[in-house]
Amino acid sequence: MTDTDAPPRTEASPAGSPSRYRPGPHRVALLASAVTWPLLFVGGLVTTYRVGMAVPDWPTTFGINMFVYKFWTAPWGVYVEHSHRLLGTLSGLGCIALAFWFTATAGWRAWRSAIGAVLAAVALGAVLAASTGLGPFLSGIVALGVVGSLLSLWFAVGQRQGMPALGWLALTAVIIQGALGGYRVRLNSVDLAAIHGCTGQAFFALLVALCVITGRGWSSAVPRVSDRLGLRWWAPALAILVYGQIVAGALLRHRSLGLVIHSSLAVIVLGAVAVVSGLVLAGRRAWPALAPSARAMLALVIVQVALGIASWWVLRPFDGIPRAVSRGQAVVRTAHQANGALLLAASTVLALRAARHFGSSRGAPAPFPTPSLPTGPAPLDLEAATR
Repeated sequence: MTDTDAPPRTEASPAGSPSRYRPGPHRVALLASAVTWPLLFVGGLVTTYRVGMAVPDWPTTFGINMFVYKFWTAPWGVYVEHSHRLLGTLSGLGCIALAFWFTATAGWRAWRSAIGAVLAAVALGAVLAASTGLGPFLSGIVALGVVGSLLSLWFAVGQRQGMPALGWLALTAVIIQGALGGYRVRLNSVDLAAIHGCTGQAFFALLVALCVITGRGWSSAVPRVSDRLGLRWWAPALAILVYGQIVAGALLRHRSLGLVIHSSLAVIVLGAVAVVSGLVLAGRRAWPALAPSARAMLALVIVQVALGIASWWVLRPFDGIPRAVSRGQAVVRTAHQANGALLLAASTVLALRAARHFGSSRGAPAPFPTPSLPTGPAPLDLEAATR
């Protein structure tokens, strides 16, 4: 198809004309997300049981290849920490499949760029391994992280291909996430552990966003409606607020800092979720696609507050004396952290749906607007009309 044959872009689809739904990328994104949430839960267990240094080396396990280590016979702390590493590997494999599958949907030119990037990563990794003391494994991680970031930027800016860009962004993110977890062990750093926990939640939200973008509803034409309530701005602001609460929770879990801040943010998040979800549900007949995520947020924030209060209760007495963590305490406290990830995911879905369904607050645009002559440089949506 030539440039002159390109179909006109309409407001019905922010990315252009409606694209054909492809179940393959959507299923891969769902699989990667389904693996990542248990990864977050087990990572929360590592923090709750304070076993982040149960395995003191990385990427090996007590000097043994992590994939052949018999962790099922190990003590509980080693079992949990090693399980977290293996789940991280599964998540990484899912992101590799995601990046290449998204690239395949963009055609041969995207494949050429991806193949060239992989070869460049191999060459860069070999140079790093030969010239530094990182070793082959860490050199490969650094090379893939650098090349993946550049390739994602190239697809996004140079080629205007959003799906491959997001796929390689996810792969780069999981590489960085794995490196943060590994160097948390190598440096025995509690601060890196807190950062690792925060970026893990953001990574899960990214995968959930990919599930939405590759879904059937996203690929179909959606007439935009007027956003007189400003929901397309309130929804992403709410997602940012939820993530801020997650960061405060990470500081509290890892550094015992900010109990007052965390509790105050919890009240604010509860109120914000109630207001935004109430607005969405009140107008659900006009925008039915937003209602499921609004209901999910309401349910999850109630569960989150209840788990937060229960987590505070099981930590008593606050006398500064270290105590062993019981199984019930571990389940409650870790569930509080993992449910926060689900709340962030629901708010991310709502933000994406709102951005897709709502137009300007001045009124909904016509389904097929008549293009006018541009007075300055032509925007992307008018390329077909101005050529």
